[in-house]
Formats: sequence, structure tokens, C-alpha cells
Amino acid sequence: MRDTDPQVELLSNFSGNQDDNALSRRVALGQIDAGTDIVSTMLNAGRDGVTNVCREREVRQIGNVIDWAAVDPGDFIGSAVADVGIGVFAAVRDLQTGRWTPDRVQKLGLADSQAVRLSMADDVP
Repeated sequence: MRDTDPQVELLSNFSGNQDDNALSRRVALGQIDAGTDIVSTMLNAGRDGVTNVCREREVRQIGNVIDWAAVDPGDFIGSAVADVGIGVFAAVRDLQTGRWTPDRVQKLGLADSQAVRLSMADDVP
């Protein structure tokens, strides 16, 4: 962000609980009150606290893990999608076909666009 605009300020918080909606709401309110334009979270059950604040304040989000831009394009400008199921299915396939071996590490990542990718909402240029 600062490569394109040195005036950009990044606000960050690690609250220690990804499932607490009241806490995630307070954090999002604090960041929005401090001038945040876009909120990016790594939450589990606590996502609703942020989503509700963003809707109230008309601030959009960047999601993670699933394609939130497809699920809720009005609230999310994009999503960092990580499909951990690809590794699980590959391991099961290897076990079924007899190719599984202990202590073998198979890396998944950016080289596989189905494993890790950035999804953007249709209204994002």
C-alpha cells in the first residue's frame, strides 16, 4: 500500500479471540473511528461483530479463507481464499492409491491458484 501512496496508514490488532463478536465489534469500531477505510480480519465466529459494524458505518471488508466477495459482495471488496481441502483430498487420494508415505511433505501454495488466490468483488476496478 505504501508503495503506491506513502500517506497510507495501516492499523493492526491482535485481540487474542477469533470467536468473540463483542470484542471484534469494539476493535472494528475503534479502527473505523481512527479513520480505517477498509477492514481486513482473520476471524472465526467473531466475524459477525465486524460485519455488523461495517454495515452500520458503510465500510467494506477484505475476507479470508472462503470467497467472501462471492458470498457477500456488498460488504466485501475481496477475499484471500485459501482452500485447505485441497491438501486433505490429496492425502486421502494418496492413502487410497497406496502412494501415501509417512514424513513426506507436499507443499501447496501460490503456484496452485485453486489452493491460494485473491478474489475481488465485481465492483472493484
